[in-house]
Amino acid sequence: MPAEYALLTVSGPDRPGIVAGIAEALFAAACNLEDSSMTQLRGEFAILLIVRLPAGGRLDDLAARLRRVTDDLGLTFSLRGLTAGEVRAPERAGLTPCLITVFGADHPGIVASVARCLADHRVNITDLSTQVIGEAAKPVYAMLIEADCPLALEELRGALERRAKELACDISVKEIEEYAL
Repeated sequence: MPAEYALLTVSGPDRPGIVAGIAEALFAAACNLEDSSMTQLRGEFAILLIVRLPAGGRLDDLAARLRRVTDDLGLTFSLRGLTAGEVRAPERAGLTPCLITVFGADHPGIVASVARCLADHRVNITDLSTQVIGEAAKPVYAMLIEADCPLALEELRGALERRAKELACDISVKEIEEYAL
């Protein structure tokens, strides 16, 4: 079955024109940019996209078009075909969307420990961002997690409070209202 969609990842040194160049290449290939996440991490820029291919569109043709843009901008990319069945909204019935915040002294293992706790409670992470903030002598690690929780938030709070003590950090959980962009 031919791909109807593509998962596109792009990364490289940040500079003006990256989003414009990629969006223009997709438009020129008659693709529709459906879902996206783009961010700057220090001096690097990363893009993650779900793109709908035009009827009869070929991944090889899109890759050639993207290669010209990414070569000019010093970027790398990956393109993977997806069927319509693979590009579907996740089933969220019975799940509570929540925002989990973590703040503490920066040290290795914070993400691994919190992510393991969430996985052990069948909580699905849908978005995660981290940043080291504060003075270089006393850096603070900040992590924001959006997740879908299958259990009562009080139960999740209890598990994360125990994890917070182990990590010597503050962790909070709150339900978030869903809204469409």
